[in-house]
Amino acid sequence: MGYTYRVAIEKAAFHVLERLRHQTDIPYSTFYDGTDETHDELERILDWDCPEHAIDLAVAQLEQQGLVETEPRSNTLSDGELDYSIRLLRRGHEWLGEPFDLSFYDAE
Repeated sequence: MGYTYRVAIEKAAFHVLERLRHQTDIPYSTFYDGTDETHDELERILDWDCPEHAIDLAVAQLEQQGLVETEPRSNTLSDGELDYSIRLLRRGHEWLGEPFDLSFYDAE
């Protein structure tokens, strides 16, 4: 998957949070369903060549900051890995109401 810069992870995190504004529990498969259409749209939105990985890292960093939690789902992704739910927590709702500083970092 390679190295992902903070700026891509931050953009991905804000995209996830905006999606959670309208739906407080979404599956990761929303962003990674194995289709070119979903990949291309996400690549365009994030301006990053491996957007699914950026989303996955963003979710992990949002989880570390207490804005979301994840839970395994019973279905598998197109790569055979388990899908997971991304659920907005109280701190995430607070951020959506009145954004505060979040911290992101480069990751692999």
